[in-house]
This record gives sequence, C-alpha cells and structure tokens, in this order.
Amino acid sequence: MMTAVRGPHSYYIPGQPRMVRLDWVVEQVDFDEPTLKCAATLTFDTDGQVDLDTRRLEIESVLDTVNGRSIDFTHHPSEMVVQSTLVPEDSKQKVSELDRVVLGRRLSLSVPTDRKITIKYRTLKDSPALQWLKREQTVGKKDPLLFTLGVFLYARLHPVPGRSFRAL
Repeated sequence: MMTAVRGPHSYYIPGQPRMVRLDWVVEQVDFDEPTLKCAATLTFDTDGQVDLDTRRLEIESVLDTVNGRSIDFTHHPSEMVVQSTLVPEDSKQKVSELDRVVLGRRLSLSVPTDRKITIKYRTLKDSPALQWLKREQTVGKKDPLLFTLGVFLYARLHPVPGRSFRAL
C-alpha cells in the first residue's frame, strides 16, 4: 500500500479530511498592536486527523463547534525547505535564497465526528498577509487602514483541490 505524501508547498496530505466550508469572523481589530483576533469555523467532508497550514498566527484554541469542547492540537515549528530539485544532493553548488521557502507552521488536529471545528487565533504583528497603514499614510490622514492582498500563500488555512476560499 502506497503512503500519501504531502506536496512541497503545504502540510496537507491528500486523503486527509477536506475542508468544504469556511466561516470567518474578525472579532477584534487592534490598530495599535497591529493584530486581528479571529475565529475560523471549518466544516470538513469527514472526520479524522488533518494537517493545516498556518503562517504568523498565534493559535489560542481549537473547539468542536457543535458541543464547544476543546480539541487537542499541535502547532509545530516553522520548516525551511529547498524548492529546487535541480541541484543534486552531493553538489557543492549553493542553493540561492529564492529556492528556499518557509512553509509556515503545521497545525495538527483531529476533526471530530460532527466534522465542524472552530479555530480561535490572533495574527502576529508581522503577518505578511496584512498591510497596516497609519493614519499619516492615508490620503485623508484621518483614519488608519488595514487591507490584505489575500495572496494564496499567506491567506490559506489549507488547500482544497478544485476549491478556492477568499478571506475578505
């Protein structure tokens, strides 16, 4: 029997539960920090162990959405991988910084039988998916501004083949 292997750009492994719905709520916007406090409710097609992609997030809790019980999770350290396969392992050639990719952090958890979880998290100050402008940087210089480019590599929880989810 062949073991499923994750792709080079995600911790998600084919065959794990697939997300079929995302409900995303911003609970607090803090322009002074600058951070967002959010809740992402994910519905999956089945229960079981899943690995999600995160980047520059502080995971506060993972809950079974239906009964409110806490779900154990592991937020693994970031990993650096070499993207290029053109350089043989025994080569003395240096790998350029462009060929190095930080995957972010893997969030491992078990999807309950009701298939619905809520992840409560806070973005970190240097989250690459968010752009914070102070009021002095805006046209009217009256209010600060927050925007996101929603770049796929920064704004995803995990990939779903054939589906796309927009955070904003």
